[in-house]
Amino acid sequence: MNILTLRLWSNGFSGLAAGQVSRKYRPCTPYGQKSLFDANGQPKPFDAVHIKNGYRADAPLAIYALKGVSTQVEEHEGQPCYRIDLGAMIEIRP
Repeated sequence: MNILTLRLWSNGFSGLAAGQVSRKYRPCTPYGQKSLFDANGQPKPFDAVHIKNGYRADAPLAIYALKGVSTQVEEHEGQPCYRIDLGAMIEIRP
């Protein structure tokens, strides 16, 4: 199973737990491009998105199905970003 792992801080995680978030954004950087896209510029085939609240091993976790990753760069909060569309919430682990 291919899993895309994203890390957030507490204020970003609270909306996920409430089911109010349908997309996340990642800055348009070489690291972001390498983690989301293959060598041909196509989105990698992820099965799920794991969104962790911090870096601890026991950090709260939200698991979502992945709808898709946009290949178009979008502006989000004043910077160019890649958009990650979240599907159905599968599980929340506090």
